Amino acid sequence: MAYIHDQMQKLKFDNRMVNINLKRGTLTEEELKQHRDGQPDESAKVERFNLEEDIKDASSLEAHEGNSQDHSSPFVEDQSQMNQGMESSNPFGQGMGGNDPNQGGNTF
Repeated sequence: MAYIHDQMQKLKFDNRMVNINLKRGTLTEEELKQHRDGQPDESAKVERFNLEEDIKDASSLEAHEGNSQDHSSPFVEDQSQMNQGMESSNPFGQGMGGNDPNQGGNTF
């Protein structure tokens, strides 16, 4: 049991565990504040972006390029072969013909 307790102590300030630990009383607001205040400020190392502006930029880029989106599969050289036979494909065999093994149905 000591092993689990030790592991839980290591996760005491883990973001996923903070709310649980606060509710249980294994962590106080003061301990959490001290821990967070003791963490280094990493904000200078991040790259900030605005998702709305990035979406607008991408939309305007597509419009500028003539909105020619290629929906073809990069893994199939001949796109006409991609859907070949898909119309009549049945993952359970050609026929659901009961016990007739010639029909490709399930035989039990």
